[in-house]
Amino acid sequence: MRPTTLSEPTPETTAAPRRRLRKLAAVSLATVVAATGCIVTGIVTAPEALAADNGQWSVFPAQPNGRQDRVNYLLEVAPGGTYKDAVTLKNKTSKLLVLEAWAADAFNSNAGGFAPRDEGKPNTGVGNWIKLSTPKVIIPPKASSTIPFTMTVPRSATPGDHIGAIMAVAPFIRGQFPAGGTVISARYSVGARVYVRVAGPLTPQLSVKDVQLDVTKKAIVPFLQKGTGVIRYTVVNTGNTVLRPAQQLTVIGRSLGDFPLRGIPEILPGGEFVVENPWDEVPALDLVHVRVDLQAEGVSAGGDQSQWVISWIFLLVVAGLILAYMGYRRWRDSRRDGEAPASTPAGTAPFPSMVSASMPTTPTSAGAEKPGRRRKG
Repeated sequence: MRPTTLSEPTPETTAAPRRRLRKLAAVSLATVVAATGCIVTGIVTAPEALAADNGQWSVFPAQPNGRQDRVNYLLEVAPGGTYKDAVTLKNKTSKLLVLEAWAADAFNSNAGGFAPRDEGKPNTGVGNWIKLSTPKVIIPPKASSTIPFTMTVPRSATPGDHIGAIMAVAPFIRGQFPAGGTVISARYSVGARVYVRVAGPLTPQLSVKDVQLDVTKKAIVPFLQKGTGVIRYTVVNTGNTVLRPAQQLTVIGRSLGDFPLRGIPEILPGGEFVVENPWDEVPALDLVHVRVDLQAEGVSAGGDQSQWVISWIFLLVVAGLILAYMGYRRWRDSRRDGEAPASTPAGTAPFPSMVSASMPTTPTSAGAEKPGRRRKG
């Protein structure tokens, strides 16, 4: 089974709620349920079309009065209000197709993508508000079936954006993966997004946390080599509207706006996303300051972090050279001292003392005649 990804919605370019919501693109979801009951949710990239499909069937809003411009459900209602609409399921195969349908709340997955709650999981938002007229349809080959539904918004619903999806899933399909390996049963589902804005005060808010630089490959020689790393942070939607932030990254006073930065998907209210931007100019020895600034729907947020990047190998080499030089100095000084002549103690003459010949010597023997006395006889 091939891994899948989620197509992101078109970037928001205006603060007008209706116009902004109309720029969100289609979504296709694929859910795989193994025989053990473990659910693995993957995503299928949606083409530039009105319907989200997986090649076998598609799901899209019913097109009343010949309209062909609805990709997802973009609804604005008041608390306590009721809205009626329909969803169309199309069989793209040449066989009879049985599909089950249900509504689900949506959230941001760990990878930041759009993800509906699994079938059978409790819903508290859009997935609980929508009631389909039938949970199952049988669709002839190359035909379509439309299911009406009613959405009732509770009076206690909070203002702002509430997101969900209407899903369609086929019965279990048995197969082997890989070929000749374990037999598994799988279910594939496709869904159309439902964006509901409940009337009331809108408070778009963003926050940035956990800014850090993770050095993946350190440089050794400063100024001559550069390392690689990842600048990582978490963006959190703390408001009540869907936001798609644009980021500006600054490192050591130099803007990285010209570098390829990872795009930030739409962040649902209460959702968060870990952003990772590669950086291939990490210095070998420096105090690195990282600054993140986000802009979305007239709101901004930012965060920063300073940390030392140190090449311990370089420092050890420098320390070894310093110690080697100090050892050499001591060896040289000691050798020079060993070759110098013995020094004379201070206060002594450089040669043996000599008595001047012109000066009479004073007798020191016991028999010497003292001055002023004569020897008798």
